[in-house]
Amino acid sequence: MSQFVWKPEYETGNGTIDTQHKQLVELANLLHKAITRGQGKAIISEAFQALRRYTHEHFTDEEAFFELVVHSELLAKHKAEHVKLAHELEELGAEGISEGIPDALEKWVEEHLILHMMKSDQEALHAASATPRLP
Repeated sequence: MSQFVWKPEYETGNGTIDTQHKQLVELANLLHKAITRGQGKAIISEAFQALRRYTHEHFTDEEAFFELVVHSELLAKHKAEHVKLAHELEELGAEGISEGIPDALEKWVEEHLILHMMKSDQEALHAASATPRLP
């Protein structure tokens, strides 16, 4: 069974963003499994790098999308949250493989990444849908 289970309340309503969010959760699951099953350093490192790369890719894609549809002050706040989340993830990787990493990863996913999806991403998309478009 997966450590992190996708739930409908995580959805933003944007298919592309939701698909990427699901992929982030799955990559976090793969990393968590690699660590808790005691797989080798190379496999764990590879799983972490995949999560790190995809997190960066997703944040870049999401910011590009939001630049088209969200007010600048909300976008600046959103980008700052992405920087913070990416920094936290880097700190997890910098700690190396230790007994505390699965717990730290779990905390980051559940209390930071998923919370960001449910609050900031949904707020930004809601604001975008409420913004009137010029003809």
